[in-house]
Amino acid sequence: MAAVRPTIEIPQRSYVAEASSPTSSITLLNDDPYLYDKYDLLYASTKCTFNPQASEFVPSNTPLAHISQHIPSKHPLSCPDFPSGFRPEWYAAFEAGIQAPLEEITQQDHLSSVLSHEYTWNATSLKTLAQHFLWMASEDIDSQSGARAAVFAKMFADKLGQTSIWDSSCFLHNLRDVTCAAVKMVWDPLTPDRLGLSGTQTDLRCIAHPQNTSLAYVTSATTLLSFLGALYNEDLLERKCVLGLLTLVLQHTYTFEYVCGMHALVAHAGPRLWRFAGSGKTMRDFATALGQRVSSMDKSASLLGGMCGQAQIRPWSSDMCRTIAEWQKERIASTKPTSPWTALSQDILL
Repeated sequence: MAAVRPTIEIPQRSYVAEASSPTSSITLLNDDPYLYDKYDLLYASTKCTFNPQASEFVPSNTPLAHISQHIPSKHPLSCPDFPSGFRPEWYAAFEAGIQAPLEEITQQDHLSSVLSHEYTWNATSLKTLAQHFLWMASEDIDSQSGARAAVFAKMFADKLGQTSIWDSSCFLHNLRDVTCAAVKMVWDPLTPDRLGLSGTQTDLRCIAHPQNTSLAYVTSATTLLSFLGALYNEDLLERKCVLGLLTLVLQHTYTFEYVCGMHALVAHAGPRLWRFAGSGKTMRDFATALGQRVSSMDKSASLLGGMCGQAQIRPWSSDMCRTIAEWQKERIASTKPTSPWTALSQDILL
């Protein structure tokens, strides 16, 4: 019988990071730290729609893509094997849909219809499905795993909402909670070991734990942040939630792994994450804090730091900040006033 893997214990409304000390205070958010958002209400979509502002996914920009083909199939959030005869009836359609290429929209659309309409769902099975979305998104089957899982989750939620708004809302609530809890578990060394697996204060599954030194673990953890960003890009997460978790990762950026993780999150979330009133200051604060972290980083204190060397670490952070700055320039250019009345309205809004 397959070994039983521990499940993630979901913390209640604790996704926004808090600084570990007054001297390391970093925040990208200035409002209510609790992530009440529109997805706490019933999911109201009645048709399958896609985010028209979603940025194109470019696999070559994915951190660690150049070495992913050499990584063994051991991952921190791998799907557990089902005991013989206990595989859910919906699993075949789910697996085929989440592994379908992003280019095969028709195939994904068909499989999302099969998954949503041909099976009976309840709160328990929807929670199980959300957990499997997270596991499969973190498997790092290829460089598109996170983006592909987010697209299929969007399709499924929209199709499910056509027949049951409650079921769709329940699925999205669970997907959001397990994803945010997993990000904290894997990337926050201050998250306590609630399951008592490690014998230390740091959760055994955290990337900062001394035993997690394999490329498989690092790549899977990075893919998890890609999935988080892609969920936002598909309009399945609020900006406040994503910036809160980005803040959390930034606060603990003492090794190169964290820089790669943030790069993946930012690339998959796309420019819309940084396009809001006051985002210029948020961008500058992020760039300043990241620069300070990188400059004080022990370049050989981690697996990737030792592999890649000092010369490769700063370009990663510089590329991320440069990309965000370019998105800001595009935002400013796209909102230039065309008349005095437009200028007046922008002054009022900003």
